[in-house]
Amino acid sequence: MKVINLMLMSLDGEIASRSDETNDERLQQGVSDPYDQNLVKEEIKQSEAVIIGAASVRADAHLGPFKNFRGDYPTWFIYTTRGFDPSLAFWQQSANPRVLVSAGLLPRSSDKVGSLCYGTHPPGQFLLDHLRSKGVERVLLLGVGKVNQIFYGENLVDELKLTIAPRFLGRGQTRVVNAPLPTPVQLELISSLVKDSFIYSHYRIRREN
Repeated sequence: MKVINLMLMSLDGEIASRSDETNDERLQQGVSDPYDQNLVKEEIKQSEAVIIGAASVRADAHLGPFKNFRGDYPTWFIYTTRGFDPSLAFWQQSANPRVLVSAGLLPRSSDKVGSLCYGTHPPGQFLLDHLRSKGVERVLLLGVGKVNQIFYGENLVDELKLTIAPRFLGRGQTRVVNAPLPTPVQLELISSLVKDSFIYSHYRIRREN
């Protein structure tokens, strides 16, 4: 199984100027561009499962649906501590299989939304073990700070695809990976592309043998 983290950040290391900022607003501010937006769609299409945090779902309810390379809709796994407003447009997209991931049982917006409870188990490894048991081979991590902290902290990420926008936001609340991590994470650059002053970098996570 391969876990690929896809992220966007400004030159001063911020993901967004506020937690509920939408993709459309990032486009308007020049923090994202059409190439980056298309990159996200293509990565979703190459994945069997997508992992995301609750804040991202609340900020951008229109996530997909996009069929993947197998002709199926990837299953979206959303880490949350308190559930969601059932009126969010994301829950009306019936094509997307959706599963809430939490420490304990939470109310679901509908019977079509599944749930996984990791309890006292490591939350990242618990989910990947579940996905591995289902035969999933490629996972897209769109987590942002807190969710990425889980997966980098448990040493579960294989690659990072990072877009760096030519902007200083000057404010923000969320980084690519929230601190602290148990140990530093070493990355190795695989490739990079510069397009319209945006930098698109692809890294491999280096692990000790």
